[in-house]
Amino acid sequence: MPSAEGSSIQNRVLRRIFCDLEESMTLEKLEVAIAAEDFPANIARLIEARLSTVRPLICDKWPIRRHVRPGKIVIPDLRSRDMSRKDAMMFLAMTIAMLVQPT
Repeated sequence: MPSAEGSSIQNRVLRRIFCDLEESMTLEKLEVAIAAEDFPANIARLIEARLSTVRPLICDKWPIRRHVRPGKIVIPDLRSRDMSRKDAMMFLAMTIAMLVQPT
């Protein structure tokens, strides 16, 4: 398990990646940028696990960038018939946890 300090550094690296890709972010560009970083193996596995959870829900064909205002925006679409109730609740819990984290 990474230390609090190590976790903070990894979070800063991820924030920098998001900021660098802000205007032109796609899932593919995000994955390439994350792969280019030298994350410890356990952090890389955690990032991949989180991405694999949301990857099927992300569509780069219709960008929402034009709707983004200052602050956080999350548009969860849980209407998939393929998603179990348990998975939908987990996704919603992860989304809420992300929104309530101090910035």
